[in-house]
Amino acid sequence: FQAEDGIRDCLLSRGLGDVYKRQKLKKGKLEIDYKLDLHGLTRIEAKQALEEAIMGAWENRLRLILVITGKGLRQSKSNDLTDNEATGILRRIVPRWLKEAPLSNFVLAFSSAQQTHGGSGALYVLLRRQIVNRDRG
Repeated sequence: FQAEDGIRDCLLSRGLGDVYKRQKLKKGKLEIDYKLDLHGLTRIEAKQALEEAIMGAWENRLRLILVITGKGLRQSKSNDLTDNEATGILRRIVPRWLKEAPLSNFVLAFSSAQQTHGGSGALYVLLRRQIVNRDRG
């Protein structure tokens, strides 16, 4: 479900440690493990870069990614889109991608960044922990 404060809460992750991490995430108090800047990329390039970054970070056991989408303040000269539709495309679509498969399998929560990290033009993305299988033998 979507929490009122904009942080995505995943029903499958209810560990107490992750509750504290989500609270710190909202306040911008977690250490950023990786930064991904999507400025200047097309929608297709941005989606591919986001998927590669999140899956790669998860495989390397990184937890927090700062995804910079930009605020979309430049006006488009495209004939296909009105100025309102053209501005802020990545800022609007990246949260949707984070909620959809395959990325939703890796993402625990996300939130708009604090002003010091880009404000509404960036997102904190908290990745799920990897579950380590321990043989009980």
